[in-house]
Amino acid sequence: KEAGDTTHAEDLYKKLISKYPTSYVYFEKYARFAQKNKNLDQALQLTNEALKFPEGNYPQLALLKSQILFDLKKNAEAAGTIDETLKAAGIDNKRYAKTVKKLNELRGQIAESLKK
Repeated sequence: KEAGDTTHAEDLYKKLISKYPTSYVYFEKYARFAQKNKNLDQALQLTNEALKFPEGNYPQLALLKSQILFDLKKNAEAAGTIDETLKAAGIDNKRYAKTVKKLNELRGQIAESLKK
């Protein structure tokens, strides 16, 4: 991935997911990789898969999903995901402070883009 060999990186992510299909970790990593490479539909699908696992970091995954939806120009859906996340139990824990800040910043970006 770091060397820019996207084909090899994709193959590796697919192998890791097939070897560890019951973990959110490689779905999330592959989703971030896909997002970085502008494969947004794939990134959204992978993020949705990662969100199915309760051991995942829900606020962080929801932020990723919101960012992807925003990039896909699905502002209403992104805003809804943000609102739902900010209502989640435990979101006020200090360990999520940076994530909450980023969610609120993204909400502001969405509001700005809707004004245009």
